[in-house]
Amino acid sequence: MIPQAIQATEECVGTVFDHAALSLCATNQPDCWLLRVDQDGPAFVLDNGTFQALCIALQGCIDTALKPHTQPGATTLTQTIAHGLRTTQSNDGALCASADWSGDPIIELNCYPGSPSDHPRITLTHALEDAIDFQTQLLTAYSERVRSQ
Repeated sequence: MIPQAIQATEECVGTVFDHAALSLCATNQPDCWLLRVDQDGPAFVLDNGTFQALCIALQGCIDTALKPHTQPGATTLTQTIAHGLRTTQSNDGALCASADWSGDPIIELNCYPGSPSDHPRITLTHALEDAIDFQTQLLTAYSERVRSQ
């Protein structure tokens, strides 16, 4: 569970998916971020390393969807970002990203607030162009905060 000592101080990135909103907030801890699904939904604690893994996984999905010829015969890519994350619901949260280019390319962020039997997966889907914009916002927020520390 997320310790009460970790408090969001500023929303750095916000995006709206097809059925949910996602916000990434800086916290009062220099190496901590909160990734929140909807205003009242689950939140995930990310350290800087997990934040980097999120950016790298999304970039890999975007790059592959932009150049599907680099993966002949494949139409999807899934990358694990992190597991064992502290969330508002458990200490077993997980994140993964996936790309599907079997039709119009889409990028998904899958959020697991806890064990699948207790807390089902939340899938957030973006069209490729929106995912690129979201990725740019994440990279900007990360570089601005880390540079200022």
